[in-house]
Amino acid sequence: MVNRCKVISSLIIVVFITTFGAPAFAGDPPTLVGTWDVRSTVDGAESVFWSLFTFNKEGTSIASGSVNYFSNAHGVWEKTGPKTFTSTTFAFVYDENGMIVSTMKNLGELEVSKDKQSFTGEYRTEVRLLDGTLVNSFTGVTIGTRIRVEPF
Repeated sequence: MVNRCKVISSLIIVVFITTFGAPAFAGDPPTLVGTWDVRSTVDGAESVFWSLFTFNKEGTSIASGSVNYFSNAHGVWEKTGPKTFTSTTFAFVYDENGMIVSTMKNLGELEVSKDKQSFTGEYRTEVRLLDGTLVNSFTGVTIGTRIRVEPF
């Protein structure tokens, strides 16, 4: 029974790592793969927008934010340099009745820190009506902290 539990545990770990990517350690090259606590501000504003981002090893991402008037964001990312990445995410914006009234696209450039546990970056957001008409565009800065497994 103990051997069976070890085998099952090992298989779960292998499946997890091959599906979501291994966590970043000191000797690994910088990567976005993993889940991040992200804080963003719009240039010229003081309020902070808080979100959770998960970057998958296949180059896709999903994010959920602290504002209830838009959907989770889905996106893609790619490595552009030794420590730099670019990311594009897309979300729906809702009105007070929960109807989709526009879309929001975020374009970001990120740089992972030397210890691989944080990133900083800049982004540009475009808000468009459903017919594609651009109604707002703004820029800002973002910082992310890698979420790591903590002892129980």
